[in-house]
Amino acid sequence: MKRVFTIIPAAAFRKTSSHLENSIGDVSWLLRVSAPADDRGGEYLGLPPIAANEPILCFIWEQ
Repeated sequence: MKRVFTIIPAAAFRKTSSHLENSIGDVSWLLRVSAPADDRGGEYLGLPPIAANEPILCFIWEQ
């Protein structure tokens, strides 16, 4: 008989949720960057969210 249900730990759901939230943040930053300059209103976009925890990327991005 085949296995019908698989028990997924709650930690896996939290991890997946965290990854989804990070991806949404990255995509929204990308959409803001790719918008025409007139639509942005002169705001400074700063680092992409994906580079926030990477010191090397932060250093390169700010150069």
